[in-house]
Amino acid sequence: MKLQTIQVALINYEKDGVADVLGSKEYPIENNKIPKELVQSFVTKKEVTTERVFGKLTTILKYELQNGFTGVESTSCVDEKNYSEEIGEKILLKKLEDKIWFGLGFALGMAK
Repeated sequence: MKLQTIQVALINYEKDGVADVLGSKEYPIENNKIPKELVQSFVTKKEVTTERVFGKLTTILKYELQNGFTGVESTSCVDEKNYSEEIGEKILLKKLEDKIWFGLGFALGMAK
């Protein structure tokens, strides 16, 4: 069986739009399955905060991916007595991982 790999370019994007290629990393793919290590490695920066949004305590996750893409995810609770930033962070990181997994799965599917 031929070993499949996904090669990821490590790129630093400057504010003036110039991209500096730092190298690349190759990840083995077995049985058409994206490894969790690859998914987690895509997140280069993350910041978790608690803010009030429309009066409700809300956990906010701001993130940056290897390719320079930035995004924001949020979650809140119905009753503040049940609020936990730690639980909110776990939920948001799972949502982010699912999005990355979806994108990588799409790329893997297109490579066939």
